[in-house]
Amino acid sequence: MIRFGVIGAGYGRAVHLPALWSLPGAVVAAVADGGSGRMAVTDLPYFQSWRALVEHATIDAVSIATPPALHAQIVAAALSRGLHVLCEKPFGRDRAEADTMARAAAVPAGLVTAIGYQLRYEPGLRALREILSEGRIGRLRRIDVTWVTSGRADPSRPWGFQHDASAGGGVIEGYLCHSIDYALWLSGQEPRRAWARTDILIGQRADAAGVARVVTAEDSADAVIELSGDVLLAARVTNCQPGRDLHRIALAGDGGWAELDQPLRAGTPRLSVGTIAAPVQAPIDLPAAPPSADNRLPAFTLLATDFLAAVGGDLPTPDLPRFADGARVRRALAALHRSATEGGWQDCA
Repeated sequence: MIRFGVIGAGYGRAVHLPALWSLPGAVVAAVADGGSGRMAVTDLPYFQSWRALVEHATIDAVSIATPPALHAQIVAAALSRGLHVLCEKPFGRDRAEADTMARAAAVPAGLVTAIGYQLRYEPGLRALREILSEGRIGRLRRIDVTWVTSGRADPSRPWGFQHDASAGGGVIEGYLCHSIDYALWLSGQEPRRAWARTDILIGQRADAAGVARVVTAEDSADAVIELSGDVLLAARVTNCQPGRDLHRIALAGDGGWAELDQPLRAGTPRLSVGTIAAPVQAPIDLPAAPPSADNRLPAFTLLATDFLAAVGGDLPTPDLPRFADGARVRRALAALHRSATEGGWQDCA
Protein backbone atom coordinates (compact mmCIF):
# COMPACT_ATOMS: atom_id res chain seq x y z
CA MET A 1 0.00 0.00 0.00
CA ILE A 2 1.45 3.37 -1.08
CA ARG A 3 0.73 6.24 1.33
CA PHE A 4 0.17 9.62 -0.35
CA GLY A 5 0.23 13.16 0.91
CA VAL A 6 -1.91 15.53 -1.21
CA ILE A 7 -1.02 19.23 -1.29
CA GLY A 8 -3.45 21.79 -2.71
CA ALA A 9 -6.98 22.82 -1.81
CA GLY A 10 -8.11 23.73 -5.35
CA TYR A 11 -7.25 21.22 -8.07
CA GLY A 12 -5.76 18.98 -5.40
CA ARG A 13 -9.05 18.65 -3.57
CA ALA A 14 -11.15 18.48 -6.76
CA VAL A 15 -9.06 15.96 -8.73
CA HIS A 16 -5.92 14.59 -7.04
CA LEU A 17 -7.67 13.61 -3.82
CA PRO A 18 -10.63 11.67 -5.31
CA ALA A 19 -8.40 10.04 -7.95
CA LEU A 20 -5.99 8.67 -5.36
CA TRP A 21 -8.83 7.71 -3.01
CA SER A 22 -10.30 5.52 -5.77
CA LEU A 23 -7.15 3.47 -6.47
CA PRO A 24 -6.60 0.02 -4.97
CA GLY A 25 -3.11 -0.02 -3.55
CA ALA A 26 -3.13 3.67 -2.64
CA VAL A 27 -4.15 5.41 0.55
CA VAL A 28 -4.32 9.15 1.19
CA ALA A 29 -2.49 9.44 4.50
CA ALA A 30 -2.37 13.23 4.90
CA VAL A 31 -3.45 16.47 3.22
CA ALA A 32 -2.25 20.07 3.29
CA ASP A 33 -3.13 23.52 2.04
CA GLY A 34 -1.69 26.96 2.61
CA GLY A 35 -3.56 27.44 5.88
CA SER A 36 -7.01 28.01 4.36
CA GLY A 37 -8.44 24.97 6.11
CA ARG A 38 -10.27 23.82 2.97
CA MET A 39 -8.52 20.45 2.99
CA ALA A 40 -9.34 19.82 6.65
CA VAL A 41 -12.89 18.73 5.80
CA THR A 42 -11.63 15.40 4.48
CA ASP A 43 -11.29 13.87 7.98
CA LEU A 44 -7.67 13.03 7.23
CA PRO A 45 -4.54 14.17 9.07
CA TYR A 46 -4.34 17.82 8.05
CA PHE A 47 -1.32 20.13 7.85
CA GLN A 48 -1.55 23.88 7.44
CA SER A 49 1.54 24.01 5.21
CA TRP A 50 3.13 21.82 2.59
CA ARG A 51 6.42 21.88 4.48
CA ALA A 52 4.85 20.44 7.62
CA LEU A 53 3.29 17.63 5.60
CA VAL A 54 6.51 16.74 3.78
CA GLU A 55 8.61 16.86 6.96
CA HIS A 56 6.26 15.19 9.43
CA ALA A 57 3.64 13.05 7.67
CA THR A 58 4.17 9.29 7.37
CA ILE A 59 3.96 8.99 3.58
CA ASP A 60 5.69 7.33 0.61
CA ALA A 61 4.69 9.78 -2.12
CA VAL A 62 3.46 13.33 -2.50
CA SER A 63 0.92 14.66 -4.99
CA ILE A 64 1.48 18.38 -5.66
CA ALA A 65 -1.40 20.51 -6.94
CA THR A 66 -0.29 23.99 -5.94
CA PRO A 67 0.33 27.07 -8.09
CA PRO A 68 3.60 26.68 -10.04
CA ALA A 69 5.50 29.16 -7.86
CA LEU A 70 5.69 26.47 -5.15
CA HIS A 71 6.59 23.46 -7.30
CA ALA A 72 10.38 23.73 -7.09
CA GLN A 73 10.45 24.11 -3.29
CA ILE A 74 8.09 21.21 -2.65
CA VAL A 75 9.76 18.90 -5.16
CA ALA A 76 13.20 19.56 -3.66
CA ALA A 77 11.99 18.89 -0.13
CA ALA A 78 10.07 15.74 -1.13
CA LEU A 79 12.97 14.22 -3.08
CA SER A 80 15.36 14.94 -0.21
CA ARG A 81 13.06 12.87 2.02
CA GLY A 82 13.03 10.00 -0.48
CA LEU A 83 9.43 10.50 -1.58
CA HIS A 84 7.98 9.67 -4.99
CA VAL A 85 6.55 12.83 -6.59
CA LEU A 86 3.54 13.50 -8.81
CA CYS A 87 3.61 17.22 -9.67
CA GLU A 88 1.07 19.29 -11.55
CA LYS A 89 1.89 21.08 -14.77
CA PRO A 90 3.33 23.44 -16.01
CA PHE A 91 6.23 22.21 -13.82
CA GLY A 92 7.57 25.29 -12.05
CA ARG A 93 7.56 28.89 -13.18
CA ASP A 94 10.30 28.76 -15.79
CA ARG A 95 12.89 26.65 -17.54
CA ALA A 96 15.52 27.07 -14.82
CA GLU A 97 13.19 25.63 -12.16
CA ALA A 98 12.09 22.78 -14.44
CA ASP A 99 15.67 21.85 -15.30
CA THR A 100 16.64 21.92 -11.62
CA MET A 101 13.75 19.63 -10.68
CA ALA A 102 14.48 17.23 -13.54
CA ARG A 103 18.16 17.00 -12.55
CA ALA A 104 17.25 16.44 -8.91
CA ALA A 105 14.87 13.62 -9.87
CA ALA A 106 17.65 11.85 -11.78
CA VAL A 107 19.82 11.48 -8.66
CA PRO A 108 17.79 9.45 -6.10
CA ALA A 109 17.74 5.78 -7.11
CA GLY A 110 14.33 4.18 -7.37
CA LEU A 111 12.15 7.29 -7.00
CA VAL A 112 9.31 7.75 -9.48
CA THR A 113 8.50 11.28 -10.67
CA ALA A 114 5.72 12.36 -13.01
CA ILE A 115 3.88 15.42 -14.34
CA GLY A 116 0.10 15.90 -14.42
CA TYR A 117 -0.29 15.93 -18.20
CA GLN A 118 -3.45 13.86 -18.03
CA LEU A 119 -4.65 14.62 -21.57
CA ARG A 120 -2.38 11.80 -22.78
CA TYR A 121 -4.89 9.49 -21.11
CA GLU A 122 -8.03 10.81 -22.83
CA PRO A 123 -9.54 8.15 -25.16
CA GLY A 124 -9.55 10.55 -28.12
CA LEU A 125 -5.85 11.35 -27.75
CA ARG A 126 -5.08 7.64 -27.39
CA ALA A 127 -7.01 6.98 -30.60
CA LEU A 128 -5.07 9.70 -32.45
CA ARG A 129 -1.81 8.08 -31.40
CA GLU A 130 -3.00 4.69 -32.61
CA ILE A 131 -3.96 6.21 -35.98
CA LEU A 132 -0.46 7.64 -36.31
CA SER A 133 1.28 4.43 -35.24
CA GLU A 134 -0.74 2.46 -37.79
CA GLY A 135 0.27 4.88 -40.56
CA ARG A 136 -3.34 5.54 -41.52
CA ILE A 137 -2.71 9.16 -42.50
CA GLY A 138 0.87 8.67 -43.65
CA ARG A 139 3.78 10.69 -42.34
CA LEU A 140 2.68 13.38 -39.89
CA ARG A 141 3.20 16.89 -41.20
CA ARG A 142 1.11 19.23 -39.05
CA ILE A 143 -0.82 19.45 -35.78
CA ASP A 144 -3.42 22.21 -35.44
CA VAL A 145 -4.97 23.01 -32.07
CA THR A 146 -7.92 25.31 -31.39
CA TRP A 147 -8.60 25.62 -27.68
CA VAL A 148 -11.01 28.38 -26.78
CA THR A 149 -13.07 28.66 -23.62
CA SER A 150 -15.29 31.15 -21.84
CA GLY A 151 -13.92 30.27 -18.40
CA ARG A 152 -12.45 33.72 -17.68
CA ALA A 153 -14.49 35.81 -20.11
CA ASP A 154 -16.44 37.42 -17.28
CA PRO A 155 -14.53 40.57 -16.17
CA SER A 156 -16.00 40.20 -12.69
CA ARG A 157 -14.26 36.87 -12.15
CA PRO A 158 -11.80 37.59 -9.34
CA TRP A 159 -8.05 37.94 -9.56
CA GLY A 160 -5.98 34.78 -9.08
CA PHE A 161 -2.47 33.59 -9.75
CA GLN A 162 -3.62 32.72 -13.28
CA HIS A 163 -3.60 36.46 -14.03
CA ASP A 164 -0.06 37.05 -12.76
CA ALA A 165 2.77 36.29 -15.20
CA SER A 166 5.38 36.19 -12.42
CA ALA A 167 3.39 33.48 -10.62
CA GLY A 168 3.08 31.24 -13.69
CA GLY A 169 -0.28 32.49 -14.94
CA GLY A 170 -1.54 32.85 -18.51
CA VAL A 171 -2.86 30.54 -21.21
CA ILE A 172 0.62 29.67 -22.48
CA GLU A 173 1.34 28.13 -19.08
CA GLY A 174 -2.14 26.78 -18.43
CA TYR A 175 -3.23 25.53 -21.85
CA LEU A 176 -0.38 25.46 -24.34
CA CYS A 177 1.78 23.37 -22.02
CA HIS A 178 -0.79 20.55 -22.43
CA SER A 179 -0.88 20.99 -26.20
CA ILE A 180 2.90 20.93 -26.47
CA ASP A 181 3.09 17.81 -24.32
CA TYR A 182 0.55 15.84 -26.32
CA ALA A 183 2.01 17.09 -29.62
CA LEU A 184 5.46 15.79 -28.63
CA TRP A 185 3.92 12.57 -27.30
CA LEU A 186 1.86 12.01 -30.46
CA SER A 187 4.64 12.85 -32.90
CA GLY A 188 7.67 11.49 -31.07
CA GLN A 189 9.53 14.67 -32.07
CA GLU A 190 11.41 17.43 -30.26
CA PRO A 191 10.69 21.21 -30.20
CA ARG A 192 13.13 23.20 -32.34
CA ARG A 193 11.96 26.83 -32.50
CA ALA A 194 8.82 28.77 -31.67
CA TRP A 195 6.87 31.93 -32.44
CA ALA A 196 4.06 33.50 -30.39
CA ARG A 197 1.75 36.50 -30.26
CA THR A 198 -0.22 37.18 -27.09
CA ASP A 199 -3.00 39.49 -25.91
CA ILE A 200 -4.49 40.52 -22.58
CA LEU A 201 -8.19 40.89 -23.30
CA ILE A 202 -9.29 41.81 -19.77
CA GLY A 203 -6.72 44.18 -18.30
CA GLN A 204 -7.92 44.48 -14.68
CA ARG A 205 -9.57 42.21 -12.14
CA ALA A 206 -10.53 42.75 -8.52
CA ASP A 207 -8.75 40.65 -5.89
CA ALA A 208 -10.38 39.10 -2.81
CA ALA A 209 -10.29 42.46 -1.03
CA GLY A 210 -11.98 44.21 -3.95
CA VAL A 211 -8.80 46.01 -5.02
CA ALA A 212 -8.31 46.34 -8.77
CA ARG A 213 -5.20 44.46 -9.94
CA VAL A 214 -3.49 44.82 -13.31
CA VAL A 215 -3.50 41.57 -15.29
CA THR A 216 0.01 40.73 -16.49
CA ALA A 217 -0.57 37.22 -17.89
CA GLU A 218 -1.95 36.73 -21.37
CA ASP A 219 -5.47 35.37 -21.80
CA SER A 220 -5.12 34.78 -25.54
CA ALA A 221 -2.22 33.42 -27.58
CA ASP A 222 -1.37 32.32 -31.10
CA ALA A 223 1.65 30.04 -31.36
CA VAL A 224 3.63 28.09 -33.92
CA ILE A 225 6.29 25.56 -32.97
CA GLU A 226 8.57 23.80 -35.42
CA LEU A 227 9.25 20.24 -34.32
CA SER A 228 11.94 17.89 -35.51
CA GLY A 229 10.94 15.56 -38.35
CA ASP A 230 9.56 18.53 -40.30
CA VAL A 231 6.37 18.62 -38.19
CA LEU A 232 4.58 21.87 -37.41
CA LEU A 233 2.41 22.60 -34.36
CA ALA A 234 0.07 25.59 -34.72
CA ALA A 235 -2.23 26.59 -31.87
CA ARG A 236 -4.77 29.23 -30.94
CA VAL A 237 -5.74 29.32 -27.26
CA THR A 238 -7.83 31.66 -25.15
CA ASN A 239 -9.87 31.45 -21.96
CA CYS A 240 -11.75 34.70 -22.65
CA GLN A 241 -14.07 33.96 -25.57
CA PRO A 242 -17.65 34.47 -24.38
CA GLY A 243 -20.09 31.70 -25.15
CA ARG A 244 -17.54 29.35 -26.74
CA ASP A 245 -15.91 26.18 -25.45
CA LEU A 246 -13.96 24.13 -27.96
CA HIS A 247 -10.86 21.94 -27.94
CA ARG A 248 -10.11 20.63 -31.43
CA ILE A 249 -6.98 18.76 -32.47
CA ALA A 250 -6.40 18.19 -36.19
CA LEU A 251 -3.58 16.08 -37.62
CA ALA A 252 -2.48 16.36 -41.24
CA GLY A 253 -0.31 13.69 -42.82
CA ASP A 254 1.00 13.21 -46.32
CA GLY A 255 -1.67 10.52 -46.80
CA GLY A 256 -4.69 11.89 -44.97
CA TRP A 257 -6.02 13.66 -41.91
CA ALA A 258 -7.62 13.05 -38.50
CA GLU A 259 -9.67 15.47 -36.42
CA LEU A 260 -10.70 15.19 -32.78
CA ASP A 261 -13.22 17.33 -30.93
CA GLN A 262 -12.30 16.82 -27.28
CA PRO A 263 -15.15 17.82 -24.92
CA LEU A 264 -14.29 20.39 -22.30
CA ARG A 265 -17.36 19.40 -20.32
CA ALA A 266 -19.26 16.13 -20.10
CA GLY A 267 -19.77 14.50 -23.47
CA THR A 268 -18.43 12.09 -26.04
CA PRO A 269 -15.30 12.95 -28.05
CA ARG A 270 -15.81 13.02 -31.82
CA LEU A 271 -13.06 11.62 -34.04
CA SER A 272 -13.02 11.38 -37.83
CA VAL A 273 -10.36 10.25 -40.27
CA GLY A 274 -9.93 10.76 -44.00
CA THR A 275 -7.35 9.45 -46.45
CA ILE A 276 -6.44 10.17 -50.03
CA ALA A 277 -8.13 6.91 -51.03
CA ALA A 278 -11.20 7.59 -48.90
CA PRO A 279 -11.51 11.35 -48.23
CA VAL A 280 -14.66 11.02 -46.12
CA GLN A 281 -15.10 8.27 -43.56
CA ALA A 282 -17.63 7.62 -40.84
CA PRO A 283 -16.70 8.99 -37.43
CA ILE A 284 -14.84 6.60 -35.15
CA ASP A 285 -16.78 5.57 -32.06
CA LEU A 286 -15.16 6.60 -28.81
CA PRO A 287 -16.40 6.00 -25.27
CA ALA A 288 -18.21 8.78 -23.50
CA ALA A 289 -16.52 10.15 -20.44
CA PRO A 290 -17.80 8.43 -17.28
CA PRO A 291 -19.92 10.54 -14.94
CA SER A 292 -17.64 12.70 -12.83
CA ALA A 293 -17.81 15.76 -10.62
CA ASP A 294 -14.87 17.15 -12.61
CA ASN A 295 -14.30 16.37 -16.29
CA ARG A 296 -10.55 16.14 -15.69
CA LEU A 297 -10.89 13.39 -13.10
CA PRO A 298 -11.20 10.24 -15.29
CA ALA A 299 -8.03 10.90 -17.29
CA PHE A 300 -6.09 11.99 -14.21
CA THR A 301 -7.17 8.78 -12.46
CA LEU A 302 -5.61 6.78 -15.30
CA LEU A 303 -2.41 8.81 -15.00
CA ALA A 304 -2.37 8.21 -11.23
CA THR A 305 -2.91 4.49 -11.88
CA ASP A 306 0.22 4.42 -14.06
CA PHE A 307 2.12 6.41 -11.44
CA LEU A 308 1.12 3.93 -8.74
CA ALA A 309 2.13 1.01 -10.98
CA ALA A 310 5.52 2.62 -11.62
CA VAL A 311 6.05 3.15 -7.87
CA GLY A 312 5.18 -0.50 -7.24
CA GLY A 313 7.30 -1.71 -10.17
CA ASP A 314 4.38 -3.83 -11.38
CA LEU A 315 4.35 -3.00 -15.09
CA PRO A 316 5.95 -0.77 -17.74
CA THR A 317 4.40 2.69 -17.91
CA PRO A 318 5.74 4.15 -21.18
CA ASP A 319 3.05 6.83 -21.43
CA LEU A 320 3.58 8.24 -17.93
CA PRO A 321 4.76 11.86 -18.37
CA ARG A 322 8.06 12.08 -16.50
CA PHE A 323 9.98 15.05 -15.14
CA ALA A 324 12.19 14.92 -18.24
CA ASP A 325 9.05 15.44 -20.35
CA GLY A 326 8.12 18.42 -18.21
CA ALA A 327 11.55 19.96 -18.76
CA ARG A 328 11.25 19.35 -22.51
CA VAL A 329 7.90 21.16 -22.63
CA ARG A 330 9.48 23.96 -20.60
CA ARG A 331 12.06 24.56 -23.36
CA ALA A 332 9.24 25.26 -25.80
CA LEU A 333 7.34 27.43 -23.30
CA ALA A 334 10.46 29.53 -22.68
CA ALA A 335 10.87 30.10 -26.42
CA LEU A 336 7.21 31.13 -26.74
CA HIS A 337 7.55 33.65 -23.91
CA ARG A 338 10.69 35.13 -25.47
CA SER A 339 8.98 35.39 -28.84
CA ALA A 340 5.92 37.09 -27.33
CA THR A 341 8.20 39.62 -25.61
CA GLU A 342 11.02 40.12 -28.10
CA GLY A 343 9.36 39.10 -31.37
CA GLY A 344 10.49 36.72 -34.07
CA TRP A 345 11.34 33.07 -33.93
CA GLN A 346 13.14 31.79 -30.84
CA ASP A 347 15.16 28.58 -30.46
CA CYS A 348 13.96 25.92 -28.04
CA ALA A 349 17.47 24.60 -27.42
